[in-house]
Amino acid sequence: MSVFAYGRGKTVNRSASQPPESDGSVFRTDHLMGDLKGRSVRGGVITLTSQAAKLILQTASTMILARLLAPQDFGLVAMVTAVTGFVAIFKEAGLSAATIQNVRISHGQVSNLFWINVGLSASIVLVVAGSAPLIAWLYHEPRLIWIAIALSGTFLLSGLAVQHQALLRRQMRFKALVSIEIGSLTAGIVSAVLAALLGCGYWSLVAMMVMSSAVEALITWTVSDWRPSRPNRATDVKSMIRFGGSVVAFDFLNYFNRNFDN
Repeated sequence: MSVFAYGRGKTVNRSASQPPESDGSVFRTDHLMGDLKGRSVRGGVITLTSQAAKLILQTASTMILARLLAPQDFGLVAMVTAVTGFVAIFKEAGLSAATIQNVRISHGQVSNLFWINVGLSASIVLVVAGSAPLIAWLYHEPRLIWIAIALSGTFLLSGLAVQHQALLRRQMRFKALVSIEIGSLTAGIVSAVLAALLGCGYWSLVAMMVMSSAVEALITWTVSDWRPSRPNRATDVKSMIRFGGSVVAFDFLNYFNRNFDN
């Protein structure tokens, strides 16, 4: 409830630390410099509190779902997430980091990056869904086909929120980001528990991930007033794409470094 109240309050009655996004101030960071240390400290406290809350929620949900579902249910979904976890490296294309770190950005640039993220996410959906029969064949488990197809949709939902969340991070709006994380996680857990109680089996875990991604996108668009415009070829984002590419390359190497022994 507080998540949506926060979103509505921001659009109706902004404080001095949350300038209107419609006038382009969402792309500036000079107003943050006056109290950068204080904002960083408060942001650290908020982030640590959020991580603790997430840990409690995740631990509690795991304990509850472990009593409602069979180990096989977790194993089936884990087979697919082993694949989608690797593909997830490419879903943001490093463009979130490009938006955050750039000294000066414009509405046109962020809009172009938004559509690139959406297009890339849609492509990943097609790749994962198209690879579903192959995943099922590799594991000799036909049920993985529909699990993979269902989970592929989470990439598109996530792609819709990449640039909005990047702008929130750029503006150091930590409370809004925590609202997104906790709200989406809670929605996913509730949907999973309800589905498990109804006897949906492994689909309960699928529902948790899909619902979490959907609510994440919804809350993100609620707390952020920024809306993308149509893509404009005249607006140059090549340097930002190159920066994003270097981020993806690092994440790619880091993924294999962490999972090499597995």
